[in-house]
Amino acid sequence: MANPDRVPGKKGVLWRDPERYVPVLEHYLLPYQGPLALKTAISQEAIPPVLPSQTIDRASLVSDWRMYCNGPDPSNPPQIPDGVGDCTIARAAHSFTAMSAYAGHPEPVFGNMEIIRAYSACGGYVLGDENTDNGCAEPDVSQFLVKTGLTDTSGKVHKYVAWAAFGDPSNLPLMAAALNTFGSVTVDIDCPQSAEDQFAQGVPWSYVAGSPIVGGHSIALQKRGSGYIGVEEVVTWGPAALHEGLLPPPDPGSLHRHLRRLDRGQRDHHPGPGPGPAPGGHAQRGVVSLLDAGQPPPYY
Repeated sequence: MANPDRVPGKKGVLWRDPERYVPVLEHYLLPYQGPLALKTAISQEAIPPVLPSQTIDRASLVSDWRMYCNGPDPSNPPQIPDGVGDCTIARAAHSFTAMSAYAGHPEPVFGNMEIIRAYSACGGYVLGDENTDNGCAEPDVSQFLVKTGLTDTSGKVHKYVAWAAFGDPSNLPLMAAALNTFGSVTVDIDCPQSAEDQFAQGVPWSYVAGSPIVGGHSIALQKRGSGYIGVEEVVTWGPAALHEGLLPPPDPGSLHRHLRRLDRGQRDHHPGPGPGPAPGGHAQRGVVSLLDAGQPPPYY
């Protein structure tokens, strides 16, 4: 198991360019009314809804969530013993791992140099040069995973089929349905210091008012317990951990401000009084990556 000492890793999600177009999931769920028709009704028929009482588990079949250079790990290249801010790439590897396992395929393993190759392609990172360790923008990562993908140690290439953003990242029923249908949900958050502290202590994440934001982070939502605001299990920094109301009391503004990023080779659970993770989704052979397309604030 990666990171048995539960050392918080690094973060690396860049703020979103508000001028950059991103596809929005809800637009694809609208009934077709012609290319110029006004579309006001949203239908979720294309993604079957799930009951609030239904547990959605896309995590338990995975035997090991690896660090993938996103924090301290003995397997890291010698130039980066403490890891780099490649959380977007590590999260993609975790999603591919889960989707493959739940599709009945062997659990893939990605070599660290393949992870670094992808980080370099998406974020301009040069191995060993900390000045180039600046993270990635999710649209760049998603497009790379559509066109190029990640190659596992057996030589199999894992790609996204497509990706889209949540128009409304506070739509938890749609997020749960996306997890159930596609097998993984990308969640980018502003990571508070309290989350790192709680992770290191091995206790569930819970919202701490006033805790300073320490960076943007990308995680993969892999499990939702019963209830729309129930136990959420996300992959981050190596082992498993509970995520118990990391967010403030439910309201879309708070969701936009506080839910943005977190990851690194571990599972975090999120049973919570606050709204669940905002962005993301992944398909079993590629991904419908549901990132946040909301307006405030202009970042992922």
